[in-house]
Amino acid sequence: MGDGTGASARKQAADKGAAGHRPGAVLLAAGESRRMGGVNKLLLRIDGVPLVRRQLDALLAAGITEVVVVLGHQAGRVVPLLPANGVVVVLHDAYRLGQQGSVLAGLAALSARADPVLVMLGDLPLLEPADLSELLAAWEHRAEGCRAMIPVHAGRRGNPVVVERGVATEVLARGDARSGLRGFIDTHAGSVARFEAPSDHCTFDLDTPADIERLERRLGRRVEGWRNGGGAAGGADGANAHSAGE
Repeated sequence: MGDGTGASARKQAADKGAAGHRPGAVLLAAGESRRMGGVNKLLLRIDGVPLVRRQLDALLAAGITEVVVVLGHQAGRVVPLLPANGVVVVLHDAYRLGQQGSVLAGLAALSARADPVLVMLGDLPLLEPADLSELLAAWEHRAEGCRAMIPVHAGRRGNPVVVERGVATEVLARGDARSGLRGFIDTHAGSVARFEAPSDHCTFDLDTPADIERLERRLGRRVEGWRNGGGAAGGADGANAHSAGE
């Protein structure tokens, strides 16, 4: 990227900061964990901390102070794991109709000041605040015309997706719960940038019990809250995080 483009991106970020804009995030935590053999993966505990809380804490530690958590399946078990203050909780009753409906519900709950917006899956156990900070830094230095950014590692698309506020507004205006943000990403390829992530933290997700075992090997310790709910079964050993905008 040339100096002129970088200067332009920095000016955009400065202008937004001066106007009171700040990063916001939608944390998707409404799914049924259908491939987990009866285990709700959001309730898995790593070092005693539930996965959904780890994801939320990573967002907050990265300086993202406006976070909307979208709940659906077993919401009553997840709510007590969240802080009483500092986040917005949305109960999305139609979560069974697909992830993009949850995305729309989360975007609708963000304030107009949230810009850019991160849309993040709830099952990325290795994601750290530093990973999110690197992604946001790349966003601040994006090329002119870039309206969305997707992290990529070793050729695999990861998560979270970052979009400008205008994209969120357009997606909400369409109100299509079938395509949602994914539809924008698919039809505006020229406006979507790839961020080459230095680690697989953005692509290492949990879909099956075999993925939990893979995580345990990676961490060198047990993940709590699953062995009584279903043993190892199926699942590829490779990372396969799906972008929330895909």
